[in-house]
Amino acid sequence: MHRLLFFIAIGLRMLASAEWEDWSMSSEIRSNRRCIDIPSNMSLCKDLNYTQMVLPNLLDHETVPEAVSQSTIWLQLVDQNCFPHTRLFLCTLFAPLCFDPLVKPCRSLCEDTRRHCEPIMKKHRYSWPVILNCSKFEEKDPCVRAPKAAQKTTPTARIAVRPTDSIIKKMNNNSCGECEMNTKPSNRMICSSKFRKPFT
Repeated sequence: MHRLLFFIAIGLRMLASAEWEDWSMSSEIRSNRRCIDIPSNMSLCKDLNYTQMVLPNLLDHETVPEAVSQSTIWLQLVDQNCFPHTRLFLCTLFAPLCFDPLVKPCRSLCEDTRRHCEPIMKKHRYSWPVILNCSKFEEKDPCVRAPKAAQKTTPTARIAVRPTDSIIKKMNNNSCGECEMNTKPSNRMICSSKFRKPFT
């Protein structure tokens, strides 16, 4: 247990440090964004219902090693089971869906994660990190929401976003980078990422 708390403390200290004070969420379309397979060693984002992510991600990690290394820090918090959708929230940042512009987590997903997990962090004298400031996210679609309680699913098994017409138009123009586009009547346009649930 002490070892677990040690790793949480180290990880959270790193993320809450002053070097992150000027961090801003990256949402603009960037020409260097590309779709890649989620690395097999990115344990935080294994077993999602999609297999490709975008780099640079929403935390501006530009390389796979950087994204994997930084995501590993959060495994200790996820293991605390403070909130069923902590992993989902974090993966929308570290391994965002292959859309352009990027689809952020909904503010409610961030706030719910914070409400449930911050008390555990405070117990160990750490605050919610500046880089996860929920005011940087919006509640309007498209954004990634937590699954409804009525759905019988694992915390990270379903991700549903409602793409706006502008996103669909951009996706029709193959602006999803290297993703292969599929058209499905129930899904509209999606990246070929083995989605198990259509957009609703």
